[in-house]
Amino acid sequence: IARIYEVRGALEGLAAQLATSVHADMTPLESALDRMKVASGRGDVKEMIESDLAFHLALAEASGNPLLTDMLSRLLRPLFAFVLLRIIEVHGSSTSWGPDLPRHHEIIYLIREGNPVVAGQFAQHCVGRFVASAHVVWAPEAHPKRSRKP
Repeated sequence: IARIYEVRGALEGLAAQLATSVHADMTPLESALDRMKVASGRGDVKEMIESDLAFHLALAEASGNPLLTDMLSRLLRPLFAFVLLRIIEVHGSSTSWGPDLPRHHEIIYLIREGNPVVAGQFAQHCVGRFVASAHVVWAPEAHPKRSRKP
């Protein structure tokens, strides 16, 4: 998973750079972020993860590079499916995404600001922060052991 996040960070950083360069429409990212906020407020983990995936796929689309979009889709879809399964397994909640929501907003802001290097570096940095947050949620030691039936 850590290796996937390394590649994801590089690809999403490139997507943010390209989106900035082409002055991409941020409406799909904003829409996904709005859905993430609503899902978080309702405690709807499944919708939260689906909206988060939609945000990152929209970032890939915003790059204007179909190869990059395809590569990120192939990487993100199974990763987010794993995330959903892991959250269900550990009985996680949508509150763990709270600190990451402002980072998503900042990605949009920096793309709009128009500096491709800064937007790309921040997007890559955010993916590193997302994996750090995820480790807290996914770590078996972070959750009490559940009895397992033989």
